[in-house]
Amino acid sequence: MKQWIGRRKVMKRAAALMLACLLCLSLFACSRTEPEPPEEEDDPPAGPVAPQPDPQPDPDPDPAATVEERSLSKTYTNDAGDELLRVSAVVPCPAGSDAMEQIAAYYEAWLDDIEYYCETMLVETAAEGLAWAKESESVFNPYAFESAYQVTRSDAAVFSVMRDQYESTGGVHPAYTMLAETFDASNGGRLSVFTLFSSMEQQEVLTFIRGKVLPIAKRKLEAQPDLYYENYEELLMDAFDPLCFAMTDTGLTLYWQTYAIGPYVSGVQRFDISYEELDGVMDAQWMPS
Repeated sequence: MKQWIGRRKVMKRAAALMLACLLCLSLFACSRTEPEPPEEEDDPPAGPVAPQPDPQPDPDPDPAATVEERSLSKTYTNDAGDELLRVSAVVPCPAGSDAMEQIAAYYEAWLDDIEYYCETMLVETAAEGLAWAKESESVFNPYAFESAYQVTRSDAAVFSVMRDQYESTGGVHPAYTMLAETFDASNGGRLSVFTLFSSMEQQEVLTFIRGKVLPIAKRKLEAQPDLYYENYEELLMDAFDPLCFAMTDTGLTLYWQTYAIGPYVSGVQRFDISYEELDGVMDAQWMPS
């Protein structure tokens, strides 16, 4: 009986001890707190932002075309070595765009045609002239064909060229011609004078040009009375070529070929109309920038 009582006391003490341990563990768990996450630091104040330069547009490309040349320079002789024909021709070959390449192709084709013309017709005619000169014991002067050019205006609107052409075929008077071509720089198409005045009918353009050219012709005639034919006023617009003109930095230049309105000694006639006179009449897109 005593043993049982002693064992019971031991069990009570063990239970009390366990209860105390559990209580301590519970108190420790309640008192434990999770560590708070660290406070996020505010972003440091931004310093002064350096001003950025405004984006600059790419500089406009130079509208002027790069102009190279193609030339034809030959001396033709017969089998005996006698000189028949001398040829010297130069044409512009602009580059830099599809439009310029088209213009270059125009002049290259012209030069090819001239070469064919010289190698066939002129050489054959010169050979016949030489043979006749030898039979008649007269002097034979070799034939000649020459052509040079000048670019009178080249910009984003137009590409304009003035060319002189000289041809001597043994006659009394060599043939002298002034050629001129003006092209639309945006597409390479050749321009007519009528294209420059799109708001006007063709007859209105002719009337306008006559009104500008005739006073100039009259002043020239006063200084040189034999310069023109008597009916030159009637011939003026009948002989007008709307494709044969050049544009320069100062205005529009029109040409009338030899014999058109005057005798041979008068030569090619040139008439200039300034941009001031054309302002408000000619389309603004063709004015120099």
